[in-house]
Amino acid sequence: MKSYVKISDLFYQRERRKVLKQNKKMVLEHITAMFEDGGVEDFSIYELVDIELVKEGKQKFLRLYVDKEGGISHDDCVLISRKLGMILDEKDLIKEAYILEVSSPGIERPLKKLKDFIRFAGREVEVKLYAPLEGLGLKVIVGIIESVEDNDVRIKLEDKDEVVSIPFDKIASSKLVFRF
Repeated sequence: MKSYVKISDLFYQRERRKVLKQNKKMVLEHITAMFEDGGVEDFSIYELVDIELVKEGKQKFLRLYVDKEGGISHDDCVLISRKLGMILDEKDLIKEAYILEVSSPGIERPLKKLKDFIRFAGREVEVKLYAPLEGLGLKVIVGIIESVEDNDVRIKLEDKDEVVSIPFDKIASSKLVFRF
């Protein structure tokens, strides 16, 4: 027995995914704006390090990773969670049930923006590149952040007495390294 899929069903599924992707982008942009430029007064002392809206199994999660100068406490996470939860419920941005999680980015926090590299100059970092760096052939670089010049991050390599300059747009991901 053969089974057939109507072209209209495929079109509907594709359009639904497109709408959901647009809604997700709008939700993330709206929440990001709350933390920038005094969008929500209570959030002005916090830095939104990362945000994700993901589906795991049948459950949807909205996860925020937040930091502040001097580190973030449990009380900070509770305050943000309560205030943000009220705002999201009031604006009804997320139409489905979801779990809101607010936490610290952790001791090996990701470095997402150029200003993160400036802030953490002198600290050890692991940088993953989209493609190997010319001349070194490495896609993963571990070293100390020396400086940021224009849009290049300068890192002193861990196992060599050499400083490499990495264009920021070539960095796929990066995080601080904590050694025990």
